[in-house]
Amino acid sequence: MFLWAPGCYILDLSNHAARQYLHDSLRRIMQMGFDGVTFEVIELPGSVCTRPACITKYWTGFEDTIPPNPVPKLTPLPVRIRADADILNDLYAVMTRVNPNADVGLI
Repeated sequence: MFLWAPGCYILDLSNHAARQYLHDSLRRIMQMGFDGVTFEVIELPGSVCTRPACITKYWTGFEDTIPPNPVPKLTPLPVRIRADADILNDLYAVMTRVNPNADVGLI
């Protein structure tokens, strides 16, 4: 995690440890007997997809719009969609390994 604005922390999903934390948490939730999860997609004015690992993975075709420093800037919508879809597909796979009939919702 890193500071995005005073008092506001955002999870860096390009960080392996952060993703593993989400995997472990959702796996445990599903093991507790939940039959699904609904995720809320929050549209932020900026994006955390400015870390090197995120840029390498999701910014293909948008390299010329990369901010000159790692401070979050407005990220192109296609980049945010790629990053969101990747983590949601990843988490869906974790959940359905525990419960193949798990329901996953997005709001």
